[in-house]
Amino acid sequence: MSISLGPSEHGQPKKPWAWVAAAAVYGLLELTVGGPVAFLASKAPEAAFHPSSAVCPLSEPLIPSGGFRDSSQFLEEDYVKQSVDFLAGAIKIPTQSFDEMASDPLKDDRFNIFADLHQYLFDTFPLTAENVEKVNTYGLLYTVKGSSSSLKPLILMAHQDVVPVNPETVDQWEHPPFSGFYDGEWMYGRGTIDTKNTLIGILEATESLLGQGWQPERTILISFGFDEEVEGKRGAGKLSSHIEQRYGKNSIEAIVDEGSGVTESYGALFPLVSTAEKGLIDIKYSVEVQGGHSSMPPDHTGIGILADLILKLEADPFKPYLDSESVTAQTYSCFATAPEADDEIREIVAHLGDSKYLQKLIDILNADRATRFFIQTSQAVDVISGGVKINALPEHAFVKVDHRVSVDETVQSVWDRGLRHAKGIAQKYDLGLVESGKVVFDGMMGNLTIDVSDWTETAPKSPTSGKFWDILSGVNKHVFNSVLKYDLPVITAPLVMFGNTDTANYWNLTSSIYRYTPLQESDGANAHTVNEKIRFRGHLGTVIWYYEFLQFASTS
Repeated sequence: MSISLGPSEHGQPKKPWAWVAAAAVYGLLELTVGGPVAFLASKAPEAAFHPSSAVCPLSEPLIPSGGFRDSSQFLEEDYVKQSVDFLAGAIKIPTQSFDEMASDPLKDDRFNIFADLHQYLFDTFPLTAENVEKVNTYGLLYTVKGSSSSLKPLILMAHQDVVPVNPETVDQWEHPPFSGFYDGEWMYGRGTIDTKNTLIGILEATESLLGQGWQPERTILISFGFDEEVEGKRGAGKLSSHIEQRYGKNSIEAIVDEGSGVTESYGALFPLVSTAEKGLIDIKYSVEVQGGHSSMPPDHTGIGILADLILKLEADPFKPYLDSESVTAQTYSCFATAPEADDEIREIVAHLGDSKYLQKLIDILNADRATRFFIQTSQAVDVISGGVKINALPEHAFVKVDHRVSVDETVQSVWDRGLRHAKGIAQKYDLGLVESGKVVFDGMMGNLTIDVSDWTETAPKSPTSGKFWDILSGVNKHVFNSVLKYDLPVITAPLVMFGNTDTANYWNLTSSIYRYTPLQESDGANAHTVNEKIRFRGHLGTVIWYYEFLQFASTS
């Protein structure tokens, strides 16, 4: 058995932003690289671009020197065989989480499968399991106690659950979705990318260190929720409360969870670490009007009124916003450091304090859907329902609109905009307006109701300077250049993440939350869909990354 290392593709520089946008949405490697932002790559300039570290924080590689075995141990043939078994064993246990599962895991038999995964993890990684607790039955909290009580603990996170496999698509898989089949290069199965690869990678790295007599100075907490794919309230929600009760608010040094990954573009390798998450608000608009036979309709049925509302909403998109201190400005500043980046973006980055150049960047981002929503709140009309029979006027109809709230906006401002449009439509059609169960005003022709289905505020922005950012960046450089043999500059860059992770439950514990999967984009494919798979060298790189990160992050 052999594992090929380093870049799998060579030739023309790749355009990053289609993949970067996918990473921002899912924190995963889901789309093929290739995209519309051609201005980032024209001819390579003659002179190198050297931004200040305040614009794009740059760090030196961190080389382990603590007396532990070299990271190359994980690339040896015997260990590769072991690691294949480790990950495949977890993939074979179908820990699927479904919408509408019971809030109490003891009252829903579909959660029982998680007990099988627990036993597998405890048997496979016994040293790490010497101090593990179960929280709310299926949440797992491992503790590796540090020697110094004065140092705040570090939390590593992953989740045990996977999205369900649609039974109608099983025959479309090249190999069964819970087989963990390994063909010598790729491993197939639900969870290989999201996110049993990081869960097992964390445990492999920790087990190896503990087997060498490792005692960290800083306490290491490993927190595995079990319902991240269905909001995370039973798992991460309870785990974070448990940790806060034990250690207190703002008691954690930093958190690393799943997130965006690593992309190769314009002569450089970019580990993309999400330092902010967009917020979320789902708004439901419902219309109740008089029914009747459709042969005598009003000028606008309830569905027609909703159609007017939808038209008004979509004709009023949210305004893009960017300032020189924003995460997205910093992302572009880092991309501008690549050896083959375009002169125009370098000029813009060099003058971000100038409103004229800042507007140029806004215009560039706003011109394409793949980049627009880094700086703008999105809205999507995703669900609509009304009417039960072709010849009966609908008495009730509703529409649900999903919004991903820009890091520079608030959930409240999105709600206020929706309420403003609902008020205008209600007045236009002489409907009463009901806001979250409270009557705002009455109408003669029925009611329009606006409710929140779900919401999460935008995440606090995490720092891109200081000890843990330097560790993230320095470990990235050493692992990808020296161990995995990528012969490219490694530039760690911050990113806004569109989707939400379990870290939304942990804001009380620290302001330093990093969402990052140390996996090159060409080494993973098809998260959440048919033929989810990971190139196994990518999994080994993940193990190596955690192995080295723990050695540096666990010290003072």
